[in-house]
Amino acid sequence: MFVGNFDNDVIKDLSQRYLGNLPTIDREETWEDIGIRPKSGVHTDRFNNGEAPKTNVQMFFHGPFEYTDANNYHLSSAIAYLRIKLREKLREELGGVYGVGIYGGGSKKPYPNYGITISFNSDPDKTDVLVDATKEVLKKAMAEGPNAEDMTKVKETQRQTRIKNLKENRFWLRQLQSEHDSERDFDDIELKDYNDWVDGLTAADIQSAIEKYFDFEEYMEFIMEPDAAPTE
Repeated sequence: MFVGNFDNDVIKDLSQRYLGNLPTIDREETWEDIGIRPKSGVHTDRFNNGEAPKTNVQMFFHGPFEYTDANNYHLSSAIAYLRIKLREKLREELGGVYGVGIYGGGSKKPYPNYGITISFNSDPDKTDVLVDATKEVLKKAMAEGPNAEDMTKVKETQRQTRIKNLKENRFWLRQLQSEHDSERDFDDIELKDYNDWVDGLTAADIQSAIEKYFDFEEYMEFIMEPDAAPTE
């Protein structure tokens, strides 16, 4: 796939010149599911490594996923909402982190599944407080869902991010590849179709997604603390 501001005749000539000369091996390419799966159940590990005086926390949720446009959008919206609430709690209220990351989504191949990671660095003395606070944010979101102010923030962020992304070649390349690999409709990349999803998003959609995809029974937690300072 080629994206960007190029002349069709020029890109065709370059493709024929540099790609057309590659040897033909006369085979049909495909992919293979080699069976790698996350471990089921709850798994935690706390260990020491590194000299920097900080702790790294990784929290991972996973499970089966019904791959549909609606489920994909609702999951991404739930992640966007939780990104706001985690930043408010861990950074602005507790002052324990410079930033907190939450990312992930659903996949169709090699099998329908989802994975979500929450990560942050912290002062070692504040690690347990911040881990507990993260879990409380998730549990509160499951019980209450976003309020009207939160919904406004989520929707406006989604719209502005899409407007910005539509100007970026890397966004178009990533989206086209994803839509092709997942056998989805290319139309929802454009702003009009995306805005239809945003307009129809409800607080109940986000709350339901959080309840469904943040399962503490299928959960991994890894905490890497610094090595103890050498004694003299």
